[in-house]
Amino acid sequence: MPRNHTAHFGPVAALLSGLLASSTAAQEAPTAATPLLLPDAIARALARDPSVVAVQQRVRQAEYRLTGAQAFPNAIIDVGHGQTLTDPGASGNDQDLSITQRFDLFGQRRLRGDQAQKELLAARASLTQAQAEVVFRVRSAYVQARTATAEVELARQTLALAQTFQRLAQAQYDAGQVPIASVLRSEIEVENADQAVLTAETAARIQRATLNTALNYPPEVPVTLPPVGEVVLHTFDFAELRREAEQQPALKAAEATLAARRSAVAVARAAARPDFVVTGTHDQLQDWPGGNTLRAGFTFPLFDRGVIRAAVGEARASAAEQEANVLVLKQQAALDVTSAYYLLEQARELVTRTGGAQLQRATRLYQLAQTSYSEGLSTYLDLLDAQQVLRTAHTSYLRALAAYESAEAALQKSLGAPLPSPASSSPVQYELPTFQPAVTK
Repeated sequence: MPRNHTAHFGPVAALLSGLLASSTAAQEAPTAATPLLLPDAIARALARDPSVVAVQQRVRQAEYRLTGAQAFPNAIIDVGHGQTLTDPGASGNDQDLSITQRFDLFGQRRLRGDQAQKELLAARASLTQAQAEVVFRVRSAYVQARTATAEVELARQTLALAQTFQRLAQAQYDAGQVPIASVLRSEIEVENADQAVLTAETAARIQRATLNTALNYPPEVPVTLPPVGEVVLHTFDFAELRREAEQQPALKAAEATLAARRSAVAVARAAARPDFVVTGTHDQLQDWPGGNTLRAGFTFPLFDRGVIRAAVGEARASAAEQEANVLVLKQQAALDVTSAYYLLEQARELVTRTGGAQLQRATRLYQLAQTSYSEGLSTYLDLLDAQQVLRTAHTSYLRALAAYESAEAALQKSLGAPLPSPASSSPVQYELPTFQPAVTK
């Protein structure tokens, strides 16, 4: 269902206001004791991210600029004393006090205000885009860190199983039941599994550091993430996504900037319009209250030596440049949402494949290998091979789930706003496998 877009482009308000409100510890560093939930991570990042703060200040600048553009011109006071130079003995006859007020009667102030208003809209749209970028970074880092943590647990289970088989092989060799080659193979498996744990733990540390960086905390801050559990797969209407892409914040900011630059052309032209000026003067401060004069009139350029024409030409060229930028952004927005949509479709299909029949086959193979080994019909090397197949299948499924969540985050980023209501949803589960060593009769 299409969203309602406000005049301020809703700085990801529909998604973020709830996150900011729900996070009671947005300014606190994550702790290892309490699992960090994704909404809290997003809220923390939005509250502290320097890029968001920078654009917020840009919005404030635009707000002040609008206030100044809509205000009446300031009155100018001139206080001084003049002396007649041709007759040094004569008293000064220049105005000692002058107050001048200018009035924009021909639309100059309105034009400046219109330009400033459009610049403010562009700044607010840029804020929405900056917030969307932060949400994407945090979601991506969160998913990758949680997946890396799950892979560590999977690798540790594999190591524990390999160590069990190594002890069993050594015992069987000591009893004269297996050759030394079986012991060597088991030791190789232990070393390979130990290296896999090291690799997984390093990857998990890097991903947690990446997440902390996205949250604007030191990379080494400990963080605990909830385990991978349920992931909801969505399908979206592509035509609706394309319509939503036309409201992309970056595109709206570019269009508002174009409108502001077109207004700048009118502002530059308005420099040739006259100003209505009222001036009140007093000749001599020492002769107060005498010598008062009130004067009203118009001021305008006598002729243009090229200054106004140059300003108008520059403003037109700037507007033409922005027109081209808007066209480029429209094409890029359409391409981004199309690419993100196709990648999401692929990711959902890979989740279905890796977590469906393929995982069932690997599980069944492992169960059969366990039974065969327990009955003494095969060696533990066959069981190790089956266990490796199952571990690979679980790793593929885990990574497919992470790829899907990342692809959905990328689709949201391509829109720069919360995703529309999905056409369908289907939850899938991930459970960390438990490898139990079989016992021979």
